[in-house]
Amino acid sequence: MLPESLVSSYRKYKSDTDHIGNWLVATAKKYGYPADLLTTSKTPTANPAPTSTRLKGKARKAAKAAGTASSVPPISTPPKKKYILAIKDFIPLAQHISSKAKGLIEKSSDFAATLDRAISLRRDHSSFHDENSKDDMAPAVNKSHQHFIGILEDVRETLRPRLRYGERADYGLNIGETEIPNKPVELTNMFARLNVEEPSEQFLNALPTQPTSSVAESAPSLEMDEYEVEQSDDLREVILARNAFMTDMNRFRDFIGHTWHLYKTGATTLEAAAISTNTALDLARGLHEEYQNYFPTSIVDLIHDFFAVQCAWRGEDPNYRELPDDPTNLRMYDVADISLVVVYSLLNSYAALLKPGSMPLYKPGFYGTYDASSDRSKKSGREKWEEDQIILLEVLSDFFVISHLPPLPAEDEITRSLRSFMTNKLITFPVLIATQTFLDIHHVLRDKISKGFHDLGQIRGYIDASITSNLKLHENRPLKTWPEQNDRAMENLVERVNGVVKVDFVAVARRRWRDQFLREDFLVMKQHPLFCGTLSFSFKAEFRELGITFVNAWGSVLYTAHLYNAAKQEKLLHDKRWADMDYLQHMHGIGDFFIGAPPTDADAYFKHFSLSMGISASEFAGNRKKTKSYKTAVSKQGPRGLTEYEMVSDIFKDRFCVRGNGRFDIKPADIELVLKNCGEDYFEEITDEARAAGSQEVSEIPITNVPTPTAMDSKKLRKQWTAKQRWQHTKTLTPLQLLYSLRTALEDESMELVFDYFRLHRQCWLLLQVVKERLDPDLRQMFGPDYIERESQLPTVVAYIFMAAVKDDASIPGFSKKRRSDVVTNELLERAAASLEEFCGSGTAEIVLKCIFGVFGYRWSVDGEVVGDTF
Repeated sequence: MLPESLVSSYRKYKSDTDHIGNWLVATAKKYGYPADLLTTSKTPTANPAPTSTRLKGKARKAAKAAGTASSVPPISTPPKKKYILAIKDFIPLAQHISSKAKGLIEKSSDFAATLDRAISLRRDHSSFHDENSKDDMAPAVNKSHQHFIGILEDVRETLRPRLRYGERADYGLNIGETEIPNKPVELTNMFARLNVEEPSEQFLNALPTQPTSSVAESAPSLEMDEYEVEQSDDLREVILARNAFMTDMNRFRDFIGHTWHLYKTGATTLEAAAISTNTALDLARGLHEEYQNYFPTSIVDLIHDFFAVQCAWRGEDPNYRELPDDPTNLRMYDVADISLVVVYSLLNSYAALLKPGSMPLYKPGFYGTYDASSDRSKKSGREKWEEDQIILLEVLSDFFVISHLPPLPAEDEITRSLRSFMTNKLITFPVLIATQTFLDIHHVLRDKISKGFHDLGQIRGYIDASITSNLKLHENRPLKTWPEQNDRAMENLVERVNGVVKVDFVAVARRRWRDQFLREDFLVMKQHPLFCGTLSFSFKAEFRELGITFVNAWGSVLYTAHLYNAAKQEKLLHDKRWADMDYLQHMHGIGDFFIGAPPTDADAYFKHFSLSMGISASEFAGNRKKTKSYKTAVSKQGPRGLTEYEMVSDIFKDRFCVRGNGRFDIKPADIELVLKNCGEDYFEEITDEARAAGSQEVSEIPITNVPTPTAMDSKKLRKQWTAKQRWQHTKTLTPLQLLYSLRTALEDESMELVFDYFRLHRQCWLLLQVVKERLDPDLRQMFGPDYIERESQLPTVVAYIFMAAVKDDASIPGFSKKRRSDVVTNELLERAAASLEEFCGSGTAEIVLKCIFGVFGYRWSVDGEVVGDTF
C-alpha cells in the first residue's frame, strides 16, 4: 500500500470530500445538531480497543510506593470512533449550521476553498465527458454524478452567507469556469488543482473552534468522532478514480523520463536516477494496491476500459485493426501507450511462448533492426510499435535466464517483476509498469542506452584499484584492530564488482539453455541502466562503509587530522591547505575529530588527541591527584573515530547491499531525512518547469500538462507551501514531491558516496612515514628506541610529537613516556609541519578530489567556488 503520508490524486480528491463531511458534522454538532439524526454506520476499519493501562511488574511497584497506583488512575485518550457518513445528510447539516450560526463562522475559509475545489473538479469532469463522449447513454450515466455535484452546490449556496471567503483572497484561487481540455490525454489537468492550494492546519484537523459550555453539554466530544463519506459507486465516480490513478501513473512515467534525460545530459548521476526510478516503481505498486482497495478491478479491465473510453472520446473504435495481426488500434498508439495497452500486448504475446523447461528464443533481427539514432517523435504509431517489439522481445529471453538464477545482488524492480512474470506468466500491475519503464528509459536514452554499463565499469575500476593498492600496502603487516576477515570483506567486494562487469554472467547461463544464436556481449547489462545504477549504488555504499571502518581501525586519518590542525593553528603551513582533509571534515563535521572547537595551543592539542584515543575527560580535571598507583582513566566509549553520519542513501542500503534485509517500504522517518538533506525546497510546479526544460528530448513520455502558472498566479505561488512546509504542517506529501526531493538529495550525496577513504589512508600513511623518518633520531632520544615497535603503530608518531610539546609529565596508556619530563619542545611539531607543508604544496594533498573529478566529474565547491585550482 502507498504510505499514509504520501497522498495520491484520488486520495486527495476523496479526502476533500471527507474533510467537507467532517467539517459539516463537527460544526453542526457545535450548534446543537443531534447525532442520532445522522445516517451513519461504523466502518469496518474502526480502531481496535485500547490495551489495558494497568501498571505491571516493577512499574506497578514503583507507582504503589509513590502512593499513586490506586489513587490516580492513568489518563488514557479514548480511540476515535470512525463512521460512514451518508451523502444525503450534507444538506440538512448545512441548513442547520446556516440557521443557527450568527454572522460569519470563524476559520471557515479553508472549508470554503475545499468545497469550491471539489465542486469544480467534479463539474469539469462531467462536462468533459458530456462534450467528448460519443455515447448516447452519457447523459443518463451522468445523472447520479450530477446529483452529488448538486448536493455540494446546495451546501455551498446554503452556507455562503456564513463562510469567510475573503481571508484567502491573497492565495488568488480561481474557482470560476476552467477551460475544458480538448484531448483525452489532457484529462490529467483536472487533478492539478488538487495540489494548488493547501488547507490550513486547523482545517486539516477538521475541528472548528471549541463550543461554548452550553453547546458543549448537548454535543458529544468532537475528538470521539471521525467520518468517512460513503463511497459512491456510480460510473462517473469509477471513471474519475480510474483517470486519477492513470494520471498518477503517467506522472510517474513523466518523472522517470525526465530523470533519465537528466542522466543522459550529465545533469544527474546514475545512482540518483536508478534509486529514484526504482522508488517510483515501488510507489506505483503501492498506489495500485490503494486503487484496488477502492475499486477492485482486473488489470485487463483497468487498462482496456481506460483505453476504450479514451478512444470513444476521440471517435475511434478501440477494436479497429488496420492489419489482422495488429495488437490494437495503432492509429491510437499514443493513447494505447499511456493506457499501458501496448506493453500489455507485448508481454501477453511473450507469455504465450513460455513453456516449462524451455526458453523462448528470438533470432536477433527477427522483428527488424533497431535504429537508436532515429527520431522516435517522427515515427508513426505502427513504427513505434515495431520499435517496441524489437527492443523488448529480443531482450526478454535474458530476463528469462535471470529468472532461473538466484536473486541478483542489488536486484532492481524491473528485474524483480520480470522474474515473477517468467515464473507464473501473470501480468500483474507491477510487471506492467516495470516493463513499461524499461521501454521508457530506452526511448529517452536511445543511442546512449549503454551509458549505464560504461559508468558501472568506471566504478569497478575505481574500487578495484584503490582496494588492491591498500591490500598490497599492508600485505603481511597484521593489525590487532583489523582482523583477517576484514581483508576478506574488501577482497569480496572487488570480486563482486569484477564478477558483474568483467564476466557476462547471463551469457554463461544462456549456454546451459543451448542457445544457438550469437549475441552481443553483456547485452542485458548494456540495455538495462536501471540495474547498472542499483548495482553501482550498492558497490559505492559498501566501498564507503568499508573505507570508514578501515581508517578507524588503522587510525591514520584521524591522527593525521590532529597534526594538520596543529600545523594550521600554529600558522606553520603558510596558507597551504590539504583539500582532501578539508573535504573530509566538511563531510563528517568537526565533531568527529574534536570535542568542541578545534584546539589552538599545545596543551589543547595533546588533550584533544588523548580524548580521541579514548582517555576519559576526567583525566584533565585540574584537581586530579596522581599517586604512584594511579591509573589513567579510560572513557567507556573507547577511542573516537569517524562516524557513518546519516545519509539519504542509508535508506536503501538494507535493500541493495549484501547484508540487506530487502526493506521495500518508505517510512515517515525516511521522508523526514529526505527533506532534511534535500538541497532545494521544491514547489510542485517544478515538475512542469523541468518538463519544459527537457521537452524536446523526452517528448515520447506522457506529459501531464498541468497548466503553467501565469503572472496573475504569482501571488498564489508565493503562498503555496513548499514540500518541507507541507510536511511540517500536515505530515503528508504527494508522491512526486517525495521523488523530486529524493532525487535531489541523492544527487547532493553523490560525491560523498565515492569519497575514497582508502586513498586518503595511503596519503596519510606516506606522509607519516616521511615525518617519522625525519624525526626518528629525536624521538628515540626523547622516548627511547622502542617508542614504535611495529609499522602498524606508525600513526602514533603524532602522539609523541604532541607529548614533546606539553609541560606536564604527559603520557597515554600503552605509549612510551618521556625520559625527561622537564624537556618541552615545539621543534618536533615545527619540523613535522614543514613536511606537511611540502606535502600540501606538491598536489598530493588533492589527489582524492582529483580522482573523483577525473572519474566521475564531481567537484567540491564552497560558496560557489571550486576548491583546488588544479581541478
